[in-house]
Amino acid sequence: MQGQRVRRGTILGILLLAGSGVYTMMNNGFLRRMPERWSLNIPFTGMVPLESLGDAAPIISGLPPQVKDQLQLQVVGTGEPGLAEGTILTQKAYRDA
Repeated sequence: MQGQRVRRGTILGILLLAGSGVYTMMNNGFLRRMPERWSLNIPFTGMVPLESLGDAAPIISGLPPQVKDQLQLQVVGTGEPGLAEGTILTQKAYRDA
């Protein structure tokens, strides 16, 4: 009986700690500063989330031309009027658009 009470108390303590953390982040505005979209880098898929080409430009410039033409981009923000959000296209098609 005592072990069950300890487990229940531990779970309650963890829930209270997590809840107070979320409450603190909401009151301090921390969650409003986070990016609107979250993306994960999943290893060994060949896909990397990038917001801009600034960090990847040296790597992309060193690739052979046939590999560069096969790079795929996904439109995250609609900066260009002709591209819909979420569209996946090659780098060449993006430059043509």
